[in-house]
Amino acid sequence: MTTVSAQQRIDSQLTCRPTIDTNLPPRAVATSPFPDIDWTPCSSDRQVWYRVQVATDRSFMDVSIDEVVQTPRFVPDTALDPGEVFVRVRAESAAGRGAWAPAARVDVAQRDVITVPADASTDTMRELLETAMARGHDRPHRTTVVRFTGDRHELDCGTLAEEEPCFDLSGARNLMIDGGGAAFVVTNPTSSFVDLTESRDVTLRNFSVDYDPLPFSETTIIAKGVDGSGRPYVIADVTSPDMPGLLDPHMTFKEGVAGYPRWGQLLDSGQPGTLVPSAGGVINVPSEDIVDEGSGTYRLYSPRLHAEAEIGDIFRRQARINGRSIVNGAQITNLALDRITAYASPSGLVNPREGHGLTVVNSAVRVKDGRYASTNADGIHGLGMTRGPWVENSVFHGLMDDVVNLRPIPHVVTEITDGGQALTLADSVAIPVGTEVAGYVFADGTTTRTTVEQVDIGADDTTVLHLAAPITQADVLYGMHDAAPLTTFRNDAFVGGLRYGLLLRTVDTTVESTLFDTQDGAAMIFENHPWRGNEGLMSLRARVINNVVARNRDIAGSVQVGLLACGGGTGPTCTRERAITERARPHEDLQFVANEVTDWTGHGIALRNGRRNEIACNLIGEPSGSPQTPPASIRTENTADTTVVHNRVANGLVALADDGGRHADNGPETRPDAEPECQALAAAQSVSPRAADGLDLPAWAVRD
Repeated sequence: MTTVSAQQRIDSQLTCRPTIDTNLPPRAVATSPFPDIDWTPCSSDRQVWYRVQVATDRSFMDVSIDEVVQTPRFVPDTALDPGEVFVRVRAESAAGRGAWAPAARVDVAQRDVITVPADASTDTMRELLETAMARGHDRPHRTTVVRFTGDRHELDCGTLAEEEPCFDLSGARNLMIDGGGAAFVVTNPTSSFVDLTESRDVTLRNFSVDYDPLPFSETTIIAKGVDGSGRPYVIADVTSPDMPGLLDPHMTFKEGVAGYPRWGQLLDSGQPGTLVPSAGGVINVPSEDIVDEGSGTYRLYSPRLHAEAEIGDIFRRQARINGRSIVNGAQITNLALDRITAYASPSGLVNPREGHGLTVVNSAVRVKDGRYASTNADGIHGLGMTRGPWVENSVFHGLMDDVVNLRPIPHVVTEITDGGQALTLADSVAIPVGTEVAGYVFADGTTTRTTVEQVDIGADDTTVLHLAAPITQADVLYGMHDAAPLTTFRNDAFVGGLRYGLLLRTVDTTVESTLFDTQDGAAMIFENHPWRGNEGLMSLRARVINNVVARNRDIAGSVQVGLLACGGGTGPTCTRERAITERARPHEDLQFVANEVTDWTGHGIALRNGRRNEIACNLIGEPSGSPQTPPASIRTENTADTTVVHNRVANGLVALADDGGRHADNGPETRPDAEPECQALAAAQSVSPRAADGLDLPAWAVRD
């Protein structure tokens, strides 16, 4: 009989050699300099992370990239040069042991260059881009680079009423736009910078985007009063001559039309990018309640502004247009943004609806000097992405909505037959066989998960799904194939802003070494909106590790997992109630480990409606201020089999459901013997960067 030592058993588990997928057909060329590479995951209990190496030689004597990642996916954060490179990966233990998988070869495409003169008109730019698009289709194994010269380009993007993108590059292939460090100024505040619908392998790099006129106006509160009829008002001056007036044509354009909200926010004049703490959220002041007093001064009739604003506060009113991001388009495949800076937008940074693969590296949304906020809406808004974003080394500052909002597409269930093993959907849906799906009931949050065995598309464009196990109740159905799988955030910073840092309904997600500072809402939230079927559902298999969460304001938790049900009424009128049934536990396999949460409101970490989740080895500091009733630092509710262990909790307060899980050693000091159990997590931290390491942050932001 052969004796096998414990270490040999560990090493034998780590002989797993992942199979690399370069996401390229055989003998094809990567026309993106940011190839998106994944591999079959390893299931060993001892595997802690994956190590990825990129080299220019097959023997890996000349390694140019040596990175550790938490998820079976990797995108380089610097563009690869044209030519042949090799990629290999191994699963590693905390001791750095593992076996390399066979290397994969990637041929990064050679490039043709078209130069844009410094004095080129917008029409000339369009003509050169059209030439580049034609080359991209004619030369599928080469990348066409459109290289701009000059420092600044003012773009003529049509009229307000036309609402056209400055550059319509729909259907582009194998294209790189290199701005050469230039500043692009969009002169139509109803335009996106570029539309890339149905494009493939497009890279945008090395430029900034701003607007003139701006799609918002910022004013300083200089007085408050009540008029003779008893109406409360404030008096406000625009903050600079560069700001549009509150009643300029684009500020009132399509006001009242769905998708064109004219929201306002009360901002902190001393800390640009953040809201006044006592006045969070949106303050609506319609145009009919604004009076132009002349010389940039306005009277705004608003009981809420009168009650909450202090002299010197900043009131910002936006000319938002939903879906009008700087980079816009549906069904975009392999889009990369590298060294892009956005200072303003009618909406957000990028809106890749039903996209597959988005890389955002070394980029930023920033509050420009002399201003108090940046874009009007979500930085990254992704509905139905079949491969989620990879975001690294990027800063998002002062956005006036969620920084990131990702969710799958809901499908209305019209009929349930065959004892629940056949579901008819109202639309034609290409859900792959084998896809994991979830049926959801609005009324009580009941969630049932199974897989698809057969798909039939009817003549009336309905879809019948035949399921491996029955779903007997469902108002809508979600497929995990378009829940932004393999979404990754590494070494980013979300600082200031109106709502949430990450609003996720995703699968196989990693959030690592990222700073969340002074969001008006939770830093991370995994939650649905029950009265809006387009708001997604669950999150599965997330690893949240080595992040810093500071000064985030949300009564439900700085890091929040939950499920809301439609407690009464229907549609937009239904009441928000927290689902508490055993069948309403959709969040599974979420790990919150080795994070630091400080100066929080409500709860540090709140986890509701889940099973098999883990909260371990976190540091939860004191809550914000001195609350009369000290809140629980960690709270769980309607959970099953939750592991909550070895968390240093400054106030010593936890409120944990009796859910059959392991709950131990959560207090002001953790036991000395906790160290071995957290060792793998500490090792994972040691190979990861510090949160927001090396990023250019506002002076007030938290730093290690």
